[in-house]
Amino acid sequence: MGKAKWKKLKQVSHINAPATDLKSKYIFMIIIAMLSLAAFQRNAVWTYWADLWSNVIKNSPERGRGYVNLGIEYENSDIDRAFEIYKQALTAAKDNFYVHFRLAQIYEKKGLDDLAIKEYEEALDPAKIYDAPRSSYADVYLGFALLLQKKGLVEKAIMNYQKAVEISPNSLTAYKAHNNIGAIYGEQNFFDMAVKEFKQAIEIDPILPDAYNNLAVEYAKKELYEDALSSFQTALKLNPNDAITIQNIAAAKKNIKNK
Repeated sequence: MGKAKWKKLKQVSHINAPATDLKSKYIFMIIIAMLSLAAFQRNAVWTYWADLWSNVIKNSPERGRGYVNLGIEYENSDIDRAFEIYKQALTAAKDNFYVHFRLAQIYEKKGLDDLAIKEYEEALDPAKIYDAPRSSYADVYLGFALLLQKKGLVEKAIMNYQKAVEISPNSLTAYKAHNNIGAIYGEQNFFDMAVKEFKQAIEIDPILPDAYNNLAVEYAKKELYEDALSSFQTALKLNPNDAITIQNIAAAKKNIKNK
């Protein structure tokens, strides 16, 4: 979310032919062996962290940190187990603001957006005081805003994006928030407001391409093709293999020529 497209492209699938000669087969076997070793090492690391956070819960069952980190360890491999851990945390832990956030993320993955919204609202309830630094709320506001934007509740989404920026103004979270607010304003044809948001995102992190792309799209919609081309070219320098940007550069050049 947050990256506008000036023109649509057809999706192309690249299929690699299997190796047939003996040398290729031998190399393939070596690669498989290396991947197996890497998988074993990853499993060993995972087991270490899972055991570590299980011990943290055992020693401090009233604290939320152990539950959150153990749940995160399980999220990629066993989302239902992660869900059980977070639910357990709600009854055992006091500082459970981040537990509500993780539950909201799981509900989103399961397509249960209404339940996710309830968990976000619980995490961000101003009447509740959690044992957490204020800065840690920025990602929660960002996550909530993304969900609200997806549901079409754009005014509420903007409010939550702005909260994220207020809490953590010079962070990657703030970059994403400004970029996504700009995308909303762009869809509403509020050119000046969209451009302002994209420029604020670029000021925070000038080496990420999305805001340049989105800024260029706004310029192109206003037929400011020279400005659009400049922003597209900057985006391409930062992400040289982006097919959409390459096509948009060609389109901008064509429009400049035909002006």
